[in-house]
Amino acid sequence: MEDRPASEPGHVAPDHMEWLRSVTRVLRQYDIGGIGSITEFKRGSRKSPKLLIRTERGSLLLKQRARGRFDEERIRMSHEFQFHLGDNGFPVAPLVRTMDGRSWVHENELVFELFRFIDGGRCDKSPAQTEIAGEILGRLHSLSVTSPISSDSQHSSFHDSGMLEPAIGRLASSILKVEPGTDPTRIESVALDMMSLYRESVAHVSELGFDSWDRSVIHGDWHPGNLIFIDGKVIAVIDFDTIREEPLVIDLANGALQFSSSSIRGASPLSWPVSIDLERMAAFIRGYRESGSPLQDTAFLRAIPWLMIEALIIEAVVPIAQEGRFADISGWSFLVMAHQRARWIHTRIQRITEILRT
Repeated sequence: MEDRPASEPGHVAPDHMEWLRSVTRVLRQYDIGGIGSITEFKRGSRKSPKLLIRTERGSLLLKQRARGRFDEERIRMSHEFQFHLGDNGFPVAPLVRTMDGRSWVHENELVFELFRFIDGGRCDKSPAQTEIAGEILGRLHSLSVTSPISSDSQHSSFHDSGMLEPAIGRLASSILKVEPGTDPTRIESVALDMMSLYRESVAHVSELGFDSWDRSVIHGDWHPGNLIFIDGKVIAVIDFDTIREEPLVIDLANGALQFSSSSIRGASPLSWPVSIDLERMAAFIRGYRESGSPLQDTAFLRAIPWLMIEALIIEAVVPIAQEGRFADISGWSFLVMAHQRARWIHTRIQRITEILRT
């Protein structure tokens, strides 16, 4: 998608002008030299708008964190961890400090971060690049367990989340507001089965000892869009907004799900593959294992398919319950796909566990 001038007539709505004034005040706090152009960078979440800034000293990316996410302790931990990674040779997009040494700006109830712009491509989800993604996650985890960074701040996980039950209760009304022709009894049937799958998965993971496992800093959103590749190599890992302290297996399970799932751009989720790609999943785990990562215990590996089900259900149900849709996608269609995929994983727990152990 092409980036467009942020100031191009017809593209800036009147209610956007205050945001642009905030951006101007933010940029004045950085020593970035003369600015050649500013364009909207329309990638990633719409809740975190970004601007690509071309300056005489190079290209920069200004990112506004999603509204309502001013958790100073979490931002501090996120930035300290990124600096820790960069200092140890791990590929991240470098944060730029303000003239008075801060790594973020709090302006008009919004939080802004400025990064050196890293230009490259997304992971192509081939087995080769998927294996690299696993290896890079293993490197991140190895640096995490040796990191002095910690936080008392508590953040929700997709495991055993209290967010699911109330979200399930809102699903039908939320979907029907957007898609009034949907059969409410079908929504209820799918929702109840997803709740049953989730509770079963939570029980299995808990029995394996989840609450006793060591916690370290995790990335929290390990998916193909957050790795930047050039010539088959990862040159930057981005988006540390959901960083938190949890057992490392949370990252590994979510990554295994994200890198083995498939979609079809522009097509209804009802036509997407229900299955996950077991070859890619195996490649991801192989890369992780070959990194010398610290997560090798059998109980952790046995938990992964159950955690994949938990992640899949939470990440589908909660946003649909809030908006009635999944980003720009039909909420009902996405919910059906997620339910079918969770069921597919559930019926193949033993096979997936065998692959993880090899």
